[in-house]
Amino acid sequence: MTPFTIGKHTIEPGTRSTIDLPVSALSNHTPMTLPVHVLHGDKPGPAMFISGCVHGDEIQGVEIIRRILVHPALAL
Repeated sequence: MTPFTIGKHTIEPGTRSTIDLPVSALSNHTPMTLPVHVLHGDKPGPAMFISGCVHGDEIQGVEIIRRILVHPALAL
């Protein structure tokens, strides 16, 4: 298994990591980042991307992702 490289971050197989990806800057030059939780299994298999909270008033996505991240099937 090879590591995932996302932006400037490398996530080794069999590890979990939370990284901040730079996405933009506000009009006052405050940087904006996107927090990304990466779970890289140690066995070959499919990859999945889950996105939530695209719109600030849609809070259900936060809870869904929290539940997925602690699900026993994703234990490393």
